[in-house]
Amino acid sequence: MMVKQWELLGILKTLEIGFLIMLYCYRSLLEPITNGIKPTEVEEFGNYGGLAHVDKGWITHESLVHFKLSDSAVKIDKKKVLKDNIRVKLTPVNSNSDNDTNSLNDESLDLDEIRQHTMNGKWPITEVAVMNNVDYIYKSQNQFGTIYKPEEMMIFQCQVTRIESTAFLVDVYTDSKETSATTHLGYCYIMPDSIKDGSYGNLKLTIVNLKHHPIGSIKVDYLVIHSLPENICDMSVSYAKYWDPSWTGLNVGHRGSGSSFKASFKSCSHIRENTLASLQLAAEHGADYLEFDVHLSKDHIPVVYHDFVVNVLLKKKGFDDHDKLLLPVKELTLDQLQRLKFLHQAESESSKLPDVGDDRPFPTLESVLDCVDERVGMNVELKWNMQKKDGTYELEHPFDPNLYVDQVVMTVLRHAGKRKIVFSCFHPDICVMLRTKQNKYPVLFLTIGVSQRMEPYKDPRTNCIPVSTYFALSCDILGINVHAEDILRDPSQVRFVKNFGLTLFCWGEDNNDQAIIRQMKKLGVDGIIYDKIYEYHVKEKENETTFLA
Repeated sequence: MMVKQWELLGILKTLEIGFLIMLYCYRSLLEPITNGIKPTEVEEFGNYGGLAHVDKGWITHESLVHFKLSDSAVKIDKKKVLKDNIRVKLTPVNSNSDNDTNSLNDESLDLDEIRQHTMNGKWPITEVAVMNNVDYIYKSQNQFGTIYKPEEMMIFQCQVTRIESTAFLVDVYTDSKETSATTHLGYCYIMPDSIKDGSYGNLKLTIVNLKHHPIGSIKVDYLVIHSLPENICDMSVSYAKYWDPSWTGLNVGHRGSGSSFKASFKSCSHIRENTLASLQLAAEHGADYLEFDVHLSKDHIPVVYHDFVVNVLLKKKGFDDHDKLLLPVKELTLDQLQRLKFLHQAESESSKLPDVGDDRPFPTLESVLDCVDERVGMNVELKWNMQKKDGTYELEHPFDPNLYVDQVVMTVLRHAGKRKIVFSCFHPDICVMLRTKQNKYPVLFLTIGVSQRMEPYKDPRTNCIPVSTYFALSCDILGINVHAEDILRDPSQVRFVKNFGLTLFCWGEDNNDQAIIRQMKKLGVDGIIYDKIYEYHVKEKENETTFLA
């Protein structure tokens, strides 16, 4: 009986202590009010220092689907609506596992109920953004969709857990300029089978009216982003949107110590680009970051190399085109790539460059991360196939983008340690994937902008700094990496980008000049990428400290 009494006393004592703790916490919460803070001053979630710091995180088991409309994607046969606004709305259509979504028909669905789905805020929620200066941030759709303009790019995004059993209903409306009324023109479906064979592609769909008569067509580019195969990321640390204001005017070594494949031998680096020796030399000469390019070998190992193809000499006659065989990097295993014999453009069989360390081509990304001084940051550029303005591609039949990005990101997450990392890519979709799959490292969108020297890409997001800025804001990445030629053409664009709170890097041969480097730093560019950092690196002041300090 005495034991039970002591147990009872212990319980009462525990309750007493718990009550005192609750009272203390309650008083702590009330204390700011008694210290002069008015009860009406309520803190807002995600707001710190007057800035919003809330993002959507990263996907862990679901998929993110993008549908893009651009380049006059919507064609309506009715002449009377040509002068009216066209609106487009996209709604996910989920089915039970025992139903076949590929046999959807209007008799089996309540279309009005489906269309009302997004208005009630039910998951999955579809959001839309337009690459202009007004609607670039993703937001929920209106009841009658969003106005589509042929010269603009419209992007729908939707997170789904079962992509294999999700269809998408596309509705097309028109705003009559005569009556100011919104009218439903027609609709079509994007079926699961249409997007199950790969991570990206394009579709051309027929739009029908409620009587099932065809009235037009719509062209859709799609992208399916899957989560990483292993859930490595957590909430312990995230630099995805973090950039210290003091990190400005950084010296970034282009391909390490510079490009070694140029028409002019004098402008070439004396050491082979994208090699451990080149990267280590740049680090020793004050590089804050090292920029280099990454491909996948045939056996899915990330390797450091710039071009999509390898020039293999068939004869020992020199560098005539008829003596070369072009082999895609992706068609050779790591062992095959590293056994290839290379000659630097400035050397010959009888005249070798001096021994500068490990200048063998195709070092693995893992070895670069492991061997180069961890205090030096790295700008990892993912080389992905882009479509040119003339419709041709830089590479035919590339890897699946999810596979490619996963291999690179997983390698960096496992081997970067405490090193500062920035991802970058010219392809907007790869930038979206990099941002969506992980939350630890930031992403920069590479652009050409307005250029008289560079061949433009077909994607409009790469050819204009303002549109590139809107895209970076829409997908919530750190910033953009622009061609120096475009900044020199109009330096006010630096302030335009910075006013949106974005980080700005620049690249290009114009930067291979000490005066230009100083000018870029004075303009406020955060990172200047240039060749031969051992020659061009100039400290503005005698006591200037580097990024390593």
